Amino acid sequence: MAKILLIDDDDAVLRAMEKTVKRRTDHDVMVAQDGHEAKRALKNNIFDLVITDIIMPDIEGFELITHITNSYKGTKVIAISGGGKIASNYYLMVAEKIGAEKIVKKPFSGDELLDAIKQTLNL
Repeated sequence: MAKILLIDDDDAVLRAMEKTVKRRTDHDVMVAQDGHEAKRALKNNIFDLVITDIIMPDIEGFELITHITNSYKGTKVIAISGGGKIASNYYLMVAEKIGAEKIVKKPFSGDELLDAIKQTLNL
Protein backbone atom coordinates (compact mmCIF):
# COMPACT_ATOMS: atom_id res chain seq x y z
CA MET A 1 0.00 0.00 0.00
CA ALA A 2 1.34 3.40 -1.04
CA LYS A 3 0.59 6.85 0.32
CA ILE A 4 -0.51 9.12 -2.55
CA LEU A 5 -1.11 12.87 -2.73
CA LEU A 6 -3.46 14.08 -5.49
CA ILE A 7 -3.27 17.76 -6.47
CA ASP A 8 -5.61 19.58 -8.86
CA ASP A 9 -7.35 22.94 -8.68
CA ASP A 10 -10.35 21.54 -10.59
CA ASP A 11 -12.52 20.02 -7.87
CA ALA A 12 -14.34 17.68 -10.26
CA VAL A 13 -11.07 16.22 -11.56
CA LEU A 14 -9.64 15.96 -8.05
CA ARG A 15 -12.70 14.15 -6.67
CA ALA A 16 -12.85 11.79 -9.68
CA MET A 17 -9.20 10.83 -9.19
CA GLU A 18 -9.70 10.39 -5.45
CA LYS A 19 -12.78 8.23 -5.96
CA THR A 20 -11.05 6.04 -8.56
CA VAL A 21 -7.93 5.44 -6.49
CA LYS A 22 -9.81 4.83 -3.23
CA ARG A 23 -12.36 2.46 -4.76
CA ARG A 24 -10.02 0.44 -6.92
CA THR A 25 -6.83 0.22 -4.82
CA ASP A 26 -5.80 -0.12 -1.19
CA HIS A 27 -3.60 3.00 -1.35
CA ASP A 28 -3.87 5.72 1.29
CA VAL A 29 -4.99 8.90 -0.52
CA MET A 30 -4.83 12.58 0.44
CA VAL A 31 -5.95 15.50 -1.71
CA ALA A 32 -4.88 19.12 -2.14
CA GLN A 33 -6.67 21.76 -4.22
CA ASP A 34 -3.65 23.97 -4.77
CA GLY A 35 0.09 24.19 -4.36
CA HIS A 36 -0.11 25.75 -0.90
CA GLU A 37 -2.19 22.84 0.45
CA ALA A 38 0.17 20.43 -1.28
CA LYS A 39 3.26 21.95 0.33
CA ARG A 40 1.61 21.71 3.78
CA ALA A 41 0.70 18.07 3.14
CA LEU A 42 4.24 17.30 1.97
CA LYS A 43 5.71 18.92 5.06
CA ASN A 44 3.53 16.86 7.40
CA ASN A 45 3.47 13.47 5.63
CA ILE A 46 5.69 11.06 3.76
CA PHE A 47 4.28 10.22 0.32
CA ASP A 48 5.34 7.48 -2.05
CA LEU A 49 3.70 9.26 -4.99
CA VAL A 50 2.40 12.72 -5.85
CA ILE A 51 0.08 13.24 -8.81
CA THR A 52 -0.07 16.92 -9.71
CA ASP A 53 -1.76 19.08 -12.26
CA ILE A 54 0.57 21.51 -14.02
CA ILE A 55 -1.57 24.60 -14.56
CA MET A 56 -2.81 25.93 -11.19
CA PRO A 57 -3.07 29.37 -9.62
CA ASP A 58 -0.28 30.65 -7.35
CA ILE A 59 2.00 27.60 -7.19
CA GLU A 60 2.06 25.68 -10.46
CA GLY A 61 2.88 22.02 -10.91
CA PHE A 62 6.35 22.83 -12.26
CA GLU A 63 7.27 24.48 -8.97
CA LEU A 64 5.86 21.55 -7.00
CA ILE A 65 7.72 18.99 -9.10
CA THR A 66 10.99 20.85 -8.58
CA HIS A 67 10.28 21.17 -4.84
CA ILE A 68 9.50 17.46 -4.53
CA THR A 69 12.50 16.26 -6.53
CA ASN A 70 14.84 18.53 -4.51
CA SER A 71 13.35 18.02 -1.04
CA TYR A 72 11.64 14.61 -1.01
CA LYS A 73 14.01 12.24 -2.80
CA GLY A 74 11.94 9.08 -2.23
CA THR A 75 8.71 10.57 -3.57
CA LYS A 76 7.79 9.86 -7.18
CA VAL A 77 5.75 12.24 -9.33
CA ILE A 78 3.14 11.87 -12.05
CA ALA A 79 2.29 15.09 -13.90
CA ILE A 80 -1.14 15.62 -15.45
CA SER A 81 -2.30 18.42 -17.73
CA GLY A 82 -5.13 19.30 -20.03
CA GLY A 83 -3.45 22.26 -21.60
CA GLY A 84 -3.65 25.95 -21.04
CA LYS A 85 -2.41 28.70 -23.31
CA ILE A 86 0.12 26.31 -24.82
CA ALA A 87 -0.59 22.68 -25.76
CA SER A 88 -0.59 20.21 -22.85
CA ASN A 89 2.02 18.08 -24.63
CA TYR A 90 4.56 20.87 -24.15
CA TYR A 91 3.75 21.23 -20.44
CA LEU A 92 3.99 17.48 -19.91
CA MET A 93 7.30 17.28 -21.79
CA VAL A 94 8.75 19.99 -19.52
CA ALA A 95 7.37 18.22 -16.43
CA GLU A 96 9.18 15.05 -17.46
CA LYS A 97 12.43 16.92 -17.98
CA ILE A 98 12.32 18.44 -14.48
CA GLY A 99 11.58 15.21 -12.65
CA ALA A 100 8.14 13.70 -13.26
CA GLU A 101 8.50 9.93 -13.69
CA LYS A 102 5.31 9.68 -15.74
CA ILE A 103 3.01 12.06 -17.58
CA VAL A 104 -0.71 11.71 -18.30
CA LYS A 105 -2.69 13.93 -20.64
CA LYS A 106 -6.20 15.04 -19.65
CA PRO A 107 -8.82 13.84 -20.15
CA PHE A 108 -7.82 10.36 -18.98
CA SER A 109 -9.78 7.34 -17.87
CA GLY A 110 -9.67 5.72 -14.47
CA ASP A 111 -7.83 2.78 -16.00
CA GLU A 112 -5.19 5.11 -17.49
CA LEU A 113 -4.68 6.74 -14.10
CA LEU A 114 -4.39 3.40 -12.31
CA ASP A 115 -1.98 2.08 -14.95
CA ALA A 116 0.22 5.16 -14.51
CA ILE A 117 0.21 4.64 -10.73
CA LYS A 118 1.13 0.96 -11.06
CA GLN A 119 3.94 1.71 -13.51
CA THR A 120 5.34 4.55 -11.44
CA LEU A 121 5.26 2.56 -8.20
CA ASN A 122 6.56 -0.55 -10.00
CA LEU A 123 3.61 -2.67 -8.81
